[in-house]
Amino acid sequence: MQNLKKVKIGLISIVAIIICLFIGYKGYKYFKLKTIINTPVKELTLEEKLEDFEFLYNSIIEDYPFLEVNKRVNGVDFEANKDKYIEIIKTEPDFAKALSLVFADLNNSHTMLLNSEGIRFRIEVFENIRNNLGLWNEKMGSFFLDTLTNPLVLKRYNLPMDIANNKETGKQNEKQENKLQVNNAEAYDIVDGKVAYIYVPQMLNDYLRAKDEELISEYLQNIKDYQALIIDIRGNGGGSTNYWQNFLLSKIIKEDLKTTNYMFFKGSDFIQNYLDSRYMKLEKVKNLDTTSLTNLPSDALTDFEYYYKYDIEIKPSEDSIKFQGNIYLLVDDRVYSSAEGLANFAKQTGFATLIGSRTKGDGIGIDPPVKMLPNSNYVYSFSPCLGTTSNGTVNEEHKTMPDYVVNTANFPKEYINLDECINKVLELENIKNNN
Repeated sequence: MQNLKKVKIGLISIVAIIICLFIGYKGYKYFKLKTIINTPVKELTLEEKLEDFEFLYNSIIEDYPFLEVNKRVNGVDFEANKDKYIEIIKTEPDFAKALSLVFADLNNSHTMLLNSEGIRFRIEVFENIRNNLGLWNEKMGSFFLDTLTNPLVLKRYNLPMDIANNKETGKQNEKQENKLQVNNAEAYDIVDGKVAYIYVPQMLNDYLRAKDEELISEYLQNIKDYQALIIDIRGNGGGSTNYWQNFLLSKIIKEDLKTTNYMFFKGSDFIQNYLDSRYMKLEKVKNLDTTSLTNLPSDALTDFEYYYKYDIEIKPSEDSIKFQGNIYLLVDDRVYSSAEGLANFAKQTGFATLIGSRTKGDGIGIDPPVKMLPNSNYVYSFSPCLGTTSNGTVNEEHKTMPDYVVNTANFPKEYINLDECINKVLELENIKNNN
């Protein structure tokens, strides 16, 4: 009986200690946050700026996949230019501008110092995905949001500390949703009853594309027997790959489409933690069978530790129109990221004829992760992988070359009869443009 009493006292003591620790931790977090809020953003010393640069430079060397691509395509040896970048940090008083000049040398639009709008946008994206439980991966979401909503980051970017709550993001998303949904996809006939046209300027996230789905789905039902369909993604800088993989193509195609891609990753702790948050099963590069990878550059085998091989397979949906006519995809040098993924998929599978100019690239990959600099608390994003096609062609290096190159790929919408890409479609279809 005495022993039982001692056990009860011991359990009560343990619970009391846990409660005290919890309250103490909450109190610590509260006072820490109050301190951050009430402390002005300090002016960085040169030493602190150089420490941040050193952190950034080492991160790029350890994590970033396109150093050799940058040498081959742009003649820039980032690693050898360290002294040049240090001089920029020393001489440019605006630290954010100095860092942006360093990032510019990497020549990759996914790799940049984020501004306040970039921070806000990413928070909104992940908060909206969190609210759609079918898409939410808590581990990956935390990987991003822990950095993006860090009080030190929000202080640096002069953003409200409660930006991640539903009320704040709801207001912002309402504005963004209205803007994007009203002004996104367009669908109409180029030649009545013969040539259909769908224009997609952005690959909207799942929670923003409802109006696009309604517009395009209704239009597709009216063009089943047309001679040709034009899908225009010129100027499309990307967004969500789901737009074309889970929605657009499945409503159009008449048969299964499939291709294989590869992603190569460096072996830093940061990259491994990021991939772990995405539950990606990786293989060692040293075990890769390169028989079919005839275009794979040698640095993919020497500079990278892991690879991920995956198939993209798209099947016709139940309501697919199973279009029997010819499909054309219009592209230009602004087609990037997930839009580039569509261009590359079309090129590899041959489901559409590409017309326009060489694309911008970096369409085989995953979401660019973010990192915070330790002193300034600035945040940057970067491409995490070297993406290749089934034969090892590096997408960021070679982009996607259309089947027919035109002199002017950009489109003059108000003078559609002068649009070289559309006129090329009409020429191939042997249709006169009477508009």
